Amino acid sequence: PDTRLSHASARFSFTNHGDRPVRITSLLPSCGCLKPRLDKKDYAPGEEGEFTLRVATAGERPGPREYTITVHYLDPEPQSATLIFRMELPERQVYVSPRALLFYQFGSEPTAQTLRVTDNRAKPLTITGVECKAGYVTARLGETQRDATGVQTTAVHVAVSAVELGSHQAVVKLFTNDPKFPVLSVPLQVHRQPPLSGLRGANAKPSTAN
Repeated sequence: PDTRLSHASARFSFTNHGDRPVRITSLLPSCGCLKPRLDKKDYAPGEEGEFTLRVATAGERPGPREYTITVHYLDPEPQSATLIFRMELPERQVYVSPRALLFYQFGSEPTAQTLRVTDNRAKPLTITGVECKAGYVTARLGETQRDATGVQTTAVHVAVSAVELGSHQAVVKLFTNDPKFPVLSVPLQVHRQPPLSGLRGANAKPSTAN
């Protein structure tokens, strides 16, 4: 794989060794941070092909990583094959925690979470701005701290106001002064559930019919 500070990428090659055409129906990654790309779906007997895979390493911690891609295809019966992508991320890099924000709402009260951007490098980046185009999301920069080993961590506070029932998706963008990481994008999803009903207080007594 091609491993860089901002992303890692790899190419998977394959050949249709069968005697009938094959159609690839989907590529399902084990993690939302994986971005597989396949430009062609149909392959004749003996034909070769490939797909590419890209991982945004800014959302990953240093150390060994292993991902899988499940390839679903027809030959003509439905089949599947699982491929493994392994890599080692360097210790001195940038990563975001959590990699994605997930909110569950059951009432009208706003909910909040905190992102943390950690930079292990000798010259850490500076977050210059925060943006989210969804009107129900408010994001603001928090405090930047550096520990005794020189690792810098910056907090970003994200609040979500009450939304309508259902699922809502947005992206929080963190802008930096580092050309290798000009924008750090963090997916955000809100699930608004109906209010919990039928619950009684701890001291409540059930009603009885007359």
